[in-house]
Amino acid sequence: MASVDDMVEVYRCVTEMEADRALVEILEPLGIEGVMRDRVSHALPAPDAEAGSFFIAVHAEDAEKARDALREALEDEVLDSSEGELIEGEEDEDEEEEEEEEEEEDDFA
Repeated sequence: MASVDDMVEVYRCVTEMEADRALVEILEPLGIEGVMRDRVSHALPAPDAEAGSFFIAVHAEDAEKARDALREALEDEVLDSSEGELIEGEEDEDEEEEEEEEEEEDDFA
């Protein structure tokens, strides 16, 4: 079993109920183990981008499968997009940046 350090956050929610729905109704049936991280209240201040939210973290090897399932649940309105959002992985962001750079190069050519 992977350690907690090997877990990545894949979903951010405003309410605990939405986070629980993502875990119980979306991820668990697929055999994806996840944990809810509560950053709503802290003894120590949290960064502005992370304060006041619940985060769903899964093992790194399950991250892409979890994101795909959560993305589909958001599209199908099983999860409420006004209460939660998908957290794309760093590799996804890198790919998007590369595609944008290629498009810019094509525009200048």
